[in-house]
Amino acid sequence: VMQTKNTEKVSNGDLGFIRYIKETEKGKRIGLDFGENRQMEYSVEDLANLSLAYATTIHKAMGSEYDIVLMPLLKAHYVMLCRNLLYTGIVIRQIIWSRFRQFIWMCSQVQIAYWSG
Repeated sequence: VMQTKNTEKVSNGDLGFIRYIKETEKGKRIGLDFGENRQMEYSVEDLANLSLAYATTIHKAMGSEYDIVLMPLLKAHYVMLCRNLLYTGIVIRQIIWSRFRQFIWMCSQVQIAYWSG
């Protein structure tokens, strides 16, 4: 899971694991481990500050300063493929590209596409 709001021990963008869910007299409690001796216990209401983290945006990955970010460049997402996004991914540290042809095509896309959805 990813923390989406700063607290005393956990910052926005920190990743953690759900370790347990238990029922107490105060209601359900969820045990989380954010590493570096940061074990937290959240109430159901505190879950509003978490989101699933099986995938994240390149900007959140940049803020988390990961050593490696996998950035799949798929033709199915051609609307979003542009140099600005690629630059954001490169400054992270290291990127493994899934397809070289999409990478070359992405470099040629200067404009930023805006859409409402």
